[in-house]
Amino acid sequence: MKTPLSSTTITFIIIIIISTTISPPQPVTSLGSSSTIAISYSSNSATTVCGIIAGASTKRIQCYKQGQIVSIQPNLSYESISGGHGFFCGLRSGGFSLLCWNTTNFHVKRIYYSSTHRLTNLTVGNSQICATQANSGVAFCWRFVSPEVAWNFLTITSGGGFSCGILEKNNAMRCWGGSEIENVIQTQFGNATMLSLVAGESHACGVTKNGTLICKGRNVAGQLDVPPHSAFDFSTLALGANHSCAVKRKNGLVVCWGGKPERSGFDSGVMNNESFESIVAGLDFTCGLTTKNLSVICWGQDGPVG
Repeated sequence: MKTPLSSTTITFIIIIIISTTISPPQPVTSLGSSSTIAISYSSNSATTVCGIIAGASTKRIQCYKQGQIVSIQPNLSYESISGGHGFFCGLRSGGFSLLCWNTTNFHVKRIYYSSTHRLTNLTVGNSQICATQANSGVAFCWRFVSPEVAWNFLTITSGGGFSCGILEKNNAMRCWGGSEIENVIQTQFGNATMLSLVAGESHACGVTKNGTLICKGRNVAGQLDVPPHSAFDFSTLALGANHSCAVKRKNGLVVCWGGKPERSGFDSGVMNNESFESIVAGLDFTCGLTTKNLSVICWGQDGPVG
């Protein structure tokens, strides 16, 4: 069992990651969407943080687990990764092959290959894996029900037993899955037109077309209580079990809200002096790719410490 952290930030450098240009606004989260960083969490084994290495001709994956660095198929290049409960997946460069690894022994399994149909928008939830076909926006899922084929998505995201996406035709939000929470979330979002969307364990947040950040779903620890902000204040988002974080567009600083009842580790001032390119969330902590040197820093209540 991971030991709860105090409000002191976890500040270890894990790996160097690709820096991606963030256009307004892009969804990034371990529970939800594809990124160059991924977190795999498990109740029976150590949390694993993985990233795509920058500055090399082969954009390989490296993972941090229990103080060790593990190289994942170092001769292959990947464009995005996403993590879930005890595993993570990577989309090969070009999008024609999708592989997944368990984080117990890092055994690999290829779950998709095509020479003609490229995938994008890789998203891993607790156990489900989803992606969209690049030329159509149709979403396909593994270990999970796929959405209606008539739904063509701009982007998709996955949480705890549900997935959601933004429709191409009208920027409306649609959810699917086997839990009750997806119906609650979709109903609460209503007819909002969305630019971005990220799922957590039982809630989702996104930026509307008018630039407002909204969060819907369960609110057991204040994870829906978005702080006051102006239009288009935030770029990237990361959602965990009971917390939410966002990167400020003007300076890369992170604002977080929610968390366990004591709320330690997610105070908005925890990372006051650090700018980030992107962030991802585990269940009870957040990791970010720093702007100054593209290293990964993690903070929160339970981090990748065991």
